[in-house]
Amino acid sequence: MKPGEQLSLLEHADLLGRYRYLELRLFELCGKRCVELEGSARRWASGAARAHAWRARCLEELAPISVGLPDVSSTTAPAGPAQQTALERLEAAEPAVFLSALVNPWYLAMERAYRERLARCHRAADAPLRRVLQRVLADLGAVRDEGLELARSVEVGTFGHDLESLFAESGGPFGPLTRSDASRVGAQPLP
Repeated sequence: MKPGEQLSLLEHADLLGRYRYLELRLFELCGKRCVELEGSARRWASGAARAHAWRARCLEELAPISVGLPDVSSTTAPAGPAQQTALERLEAAEPAVFLSALVNPWYLAMERAYRERLARCHRAADAPLRRVLQRVLADLGAVRDEGLELARSVEVGTFGHDLESLFAESGGPFGPLTRSDASRVGAQPLP
């Protein structure tokens, strides 16, 4: 896909659904970790959870809605098995490793993927998406910066490399920008 080249409505809905799925899943995981962490790490995880929920809501509002198009809930789906495996490993990580892995491999990969989509937005046709992605990136960066202060002392090492390998296998934390199976989302027949 070239800069300025537009996604089809189904590809756009599919990608937004994958963005939303990961943000909601990380909202859930950060919320669960709040009870295991203490002090500033707990406050950070709570704030990170709320930030994931906010970003998911922003992305949901961009979903194309029309008769014949899939609804938001049907497009909110995982990118694939490698993403699911990475999420399961993150969920099973020790609390301190969870925080470091989220801040370093996860948030960094998410930032790269959001920036890739932003760079490929059409200036006119994707103006609302551009604004939302700019806000999402600013928010993700702020949450990551706060988390970096807490995560500095924990090395994720092999665990982080395993996550990065899973991202590479799936085409990024959200999967590839466009998928050949985006049609699986499928438009609904008109009444």
